[in-house]
Amino acid sequence: MEEKSRSVSVAAWKFWPNRLKDSFMFGFNEDNTKVVHAACIVCKKHCDRIQRGYGGKVVNDVTTYGENGTNWILRYNLERHLNSEGHLKCVEIENGELPTQTSIARLWGCQKQRAENAIKPLVRTALYVSRKELPFNAFADLLQLCADNGGKITTSYGNREGCKAFIHILAEEILSSIRNEVHEKVNFFSWMVDGSTVAKRKLSYESELIYIRIAHECKPAVHEIDLISMKEYVRVDANNLYHATLRSLLSFLIPDLTTNCETPIENLVELIKPFSSKIIGAGADGAAVNFGCKTGLLKKWEDVCPGRLIKVHCYSHRIELASKDALIPHFKQVIDFLIDIYYHFRNSPKERAAVCNAAEKLQIAVVSVPKSQGTRFVAHTLNALHALKTNWIVYIHHFTNQREAESDMKAEKFLVNLHSFKFYILCRQYEDIVNWVSATSIAIQSDHDGSSIIDATKQIKRLKMKLTSMELRGGPAERKALDAYDRGDLNCTPLPFRFTRHEDGGQTKRKKETYKNLLIVVELVLCLPFSNAVVERGFSCSRQILTDWRSHLGHNMIKDLLLIATRKEQFEDGAIRENLVNKASARFMGSDGTSERGLVKRR
Repeated sequence: MEEKSRSVSVAAWKFWPNRLKDSFMFGFNEDNTKVVHAACIVCKKHCDRIQRGYGGKVVNDVTTYGENGTNWILRYNLERHLNSEGHLKCVEIENGELPTQTSIARLWGCQKQRAENAIKPLVRTALYVSRKELPFNAFADLLQLCADNGGKITTSYGNREGCKAFIHILAEEILSSIRNEVHEKVNFFSWMVDGSTVAKRKLSYESELIYIRIAHECKPAVHEIDLISMKEYVRVDANNLYHATLRSLLSFLIPDLTTNCETPIENLVELIKPFSSKIIGAGADGAAVNFGCKTGLLKKWEDVCPGRLIKVHCYSHRIELASKDALIPHFKQVIDFLIDIYYHFRNSPKERAAVCNAAEKLQIAVVSVPKSQGTRFVAHTLNALHALKTNWIVYIHHFTNQREAESDMKAEKFLVNLHSFKFYILCRQYEDIVNWVSATSIAIQSDHDGSSIIDATKQIKRLKMKLTSMELRGGPAERKALDAYDRGDLNCTPLPFRFTRHEDGGQTKRKKETYKNLLIVVELVLCLPFSNAVVERGFSCSRQILTDWRSHLGHNMIKDLLLIATRKEQFEDGAIRENLVNKASARFMGSDGTSERGLVKRR
């Protein structure tokens, strides 16, 4: 059947109002004497959206004059169309007066927003569980408590598996924000690594913790990025550590990259080369596996950043090593006494109970002497000396009773030192030195307050000046003890030692270069990792995570929990915490409104 049509002559069309001419596209016959076709410009542009979002006459009118156009050229019909509901809605869309979504899309968007709002309380609760180190089974109980208090809590994902899924999403969002900052806001970054023997005892394999240090707008920040499992490697040596650290940094910089322990090192080096210009420093403790001059981990990393990598031996560890080298020959008696007293009470619950009874009778609060030997920062030694000073009278009372009751030779050995005034003065003199050294070590460990490697170097210089002055007139604790016992005539001989820095082969020296932008120089200096104390604190967090309630955690879950636990101070700020919850909820729902992880079935 032939389609009906009606044309109008061009001569008559020329007298039509401009409103019609501007709103329609017109088609002419071959000799341009008649107008045979007309289509509404606005309706043709937005026809698809009207068809998806509306129905009935509105769609028919827009389709007739917009999508297909009409061959029935009648001025009255065209003017009627311009006043129709369908055309007016298209004009509103064109002018931006209607939302860009169709009704179905708007409905789906509302559903997605409602789903995100329903997920947020669950994400917020999962963050609370991870921050407070609660067992995952407490997640469902906390949600039930919220529901009992009148909160609207969805029943989906309300189990321990849902809690794990939310914690993983939170950790992914944290890592993504750090990654974006490294890629977009900073020019340089450095990394720090340290191994964990605690994780080896708990999890039966060695773990390595990786941190990065960045500086944005002259404000340094340290972030944990990975907890490396060395389980898949045969042994923990420099080659395997090199391979593992390359994989760790690549997985951080390129999140979609997949590697394994069998990926050739040459391939990993080629992949990380585009980022090598940003890597300006590496920090570690002084273990041979890290600082070996020929086959150490940081020596191998020079292949990635040839001539640019600044290798820094942790200042806090160097102070600890230097203090041992300088002080052990002169204070060996005090150091051995602290070790003996620690193991004496640690290995005997009966002795600990007897000391507590003696302290109760004397009305003195007894303090346990902590472990001070081994690879520990100097502050542990200071704590041990303070505990010894607090318990001095209690120990004399306890060991005297023990010697009279059991004729114990160990008690006699302890009493010889405890009754010696010279030993007491030696302890106070040792306390003076360790107090200053410990203050410097703690100041260097607090690298989150905006300090740099230059500030750490100044701290060490000030410490050397204090120790030099002490050689001349003694320390405050020593002088106080002499005055208290009216023994000013008993002066200990000034110690003939020099507090020398534990050298690292000059790895911290930099080549002189000329920089045109001073801020870049400042950022570079602030990025240098002068202390590994933050990594040690990460391991302390891991010990708190691996509790009796969480004895069967997998490696990936420990990594996620550690990523959140190392940011406890940041999450005290409600705005930061809520921003993370919002982003994690959106990430969990996915860009298309569906969960990335799928539905977690309730058990």
